[in-house]
Amino acid sequence: MPTTVYRIIGLLLGLAVPFVFLWLKISFLLLFLLLVYAEHRKVKVPLSGTYFIAGMLIGSIITFVT
Repeated sequence: MPTTVYRIIGLLLGLAVPFVFLWLKISFLLLFLLLVYAEHRKVKVPLSGTYFIAGMLIGSIITFVT
């Protein structure tokens, strides 16, 4: 394939990746808020799921900051 095709593919991927991370951050924020709501309502949530969501939230914050 010509190099212009590779350049166009690279440009599209470069534009798409930040939006993928943005959607991941939004979804993890919603999961965290759902967890806080469940804790407030005293709903039983598995502890492993709590640690998973907390770890993913911390990871997304670190990714956002760096």
